Amino acid sequence: MDGQWNGRLKDNENAGVVTLDLDDAQDFYQGTVALFPDNSELPAYLAAIKTVDKSDHHHLQIRINSYDRKNNTFLSNASVENDPNRNHSRNGELEIWLSGDQIHYRLKTDIDLNFEGLFKKSRANQKSMISPVEGVGTWKAFKSYIENINIEDYIFRGQSEPFRLRTSFHRTKRKDLMRYESEDIHIVFRQLSALLPSKFNLNDTSDYGAFYNLIQHHGYPTPLLDWTFSPFIAAYFAYRSKREESKQDNGPVRILMFNSKVWQEQRPQLRMVTRVPPHFSILELAGFGNPRMAPQQSITTLTNVDDIEAYLLYNEQEMKEEILTAFDLDYEDRENALRDLRHMGITAASMFPGIDGTCEAIKNQLFGY
Repeated sequence: MDGQWNGRLKDNENAGVVTLDLDDAQDFYQGTVALFPDNSELPAYLAAIKTVDKSDHHHLQIRINSYDRKNNTFLSNASVENDPNRNHSRNGELEIWLSGDQIHYRLKTDIDLNFEGLFKKSRANQKSMISPVEGVGTWKAFKSYIENINIEDYIFRGQSEPFRLRTSFHRTKRKDLMRYESEDIHIVFRQLSALLPSKFNLNDTSDYGAFYNLIQHHGYPTPLLDWTFSPFIAAYFAYRSKREESKQDNGPVRILMFNSKVWQEQRPQLRMVTRVPPHFSILELAGFGNPRMAPQQSITTLTNVDDIEAYLLYNEQEMKEEILTAFDLDYEDRENALRDLRHMGITAASMFPGIDGTCEAIKNQLFGY
């Protein structure tokens, strides 16, 4: 049952998005269930979940927390009790059971509200659903295509293979970001504090984002995804990794182009991953202690969504706009592409300032790509 699960609540008053993020805790499951009403004036409702075992059917007593989305604060017991405009549930009996790739739920609250419905599991581990642009399958064709668009409207990402978009956090077995924020970040910050080049204040939103950005670039899983303003830097990262010579499948590399202009105009951009509905947001984070950000022309996205691709494709249909475009380029063009990029000044030495990057660049130049 572990994973990210999503659904819709169709109750007239509380219609909205319901999410379930469950982690495998060896002998049981634990995580967070949340309701985000479509009416943003209404609070969100969140509850921690912990099962007794790992069976497929559970009856749980849950504590329901109301979250004021306008003021970004949990409502106290006193404010809940004294709210003259609305009755708030504070406790509930939740039944969940697994059936195939769905979880059924039934909830009864202490103010006699009854809800039931389905959660559908994320399919982020499946093959990409995006069809690449036809006729742009070579390095030469890609360069020609880029010359004819307004690149200022887009951000880009290079991938060594055409797999689905997924953050480094969501690629792990864990999905509960409430636990990640309340436990992981404080452990990482405490153990890194003596090594950090700058002093971070995690109570400051800019410093908090910069800390995420720093640990992401040093290999710790985060809900961030790296992009660049440059299609050619994206191409460098797509082509950078040399595949094993014994590998038979020399399938294409993928470069993604995301219409950040339209997305930011039509969708809210959030700086949180907990206590908010599913979102995909573009952030320009501070680069304290991260010398790679400037040469890589980095831009970052933040999300609490496991299957980013499905989420973006769903929004494309609603917006009637193409947001995400894929180019699958021949791997055989790798040497020509990297040679062109070196002439543009895009090398390991420029992308990764320091001894490691410089050595990689010299090795590529003297020993071949």
